[in-house]
Amino acid sequence: NQDFFSQLGGLIELPDIQIDQEVKGEEKIKIQVPITLPAKVEESQPAEFDIVMGFFGPRGTQFGEEFTVKVKVETAIFDEFQLYKKAISLAESQIASFDDCVEALRKCNGDDNAAVVMLTEKKDKPTEQ
Repeated sequence: NQDFFSQLGGLIELPDIQIDQEVKGEEKIKIQVPITLPAKVEESQPAEFDIVMGFFGPRGTQFGEEFTVKVKVETAIFDEFQLYKKAISLAESQIASFDDCVEALRKCNGDDNAAVVMLTEKKDKPTEQ
């Protein structure tokens, strides 16, 4: 989806990573680049996409070839995000605390209607002493 990629391009956060050691031509080094995706990424959007990166010298001049990194967003991230969104919504309706809503949603596999029933039954059940 081309619209998704053009929107995402301005939202992905790629930090500037300073390399303090001298790197000679043809020398290989290993670098970890943390990529932050926006919270707006949803399950309906592509789970895989490419990011083109390059190297820049201390004065901002690009050197070497650009390279492409394939990024795959695991659906578990989407599921967890959706679960917390639902938990916030349930907690705002004052059915139960946020933590109780998260727990109920996990037990109900993300089914918010089943979670409401569970939380309501728990709330109506007298506490044992």
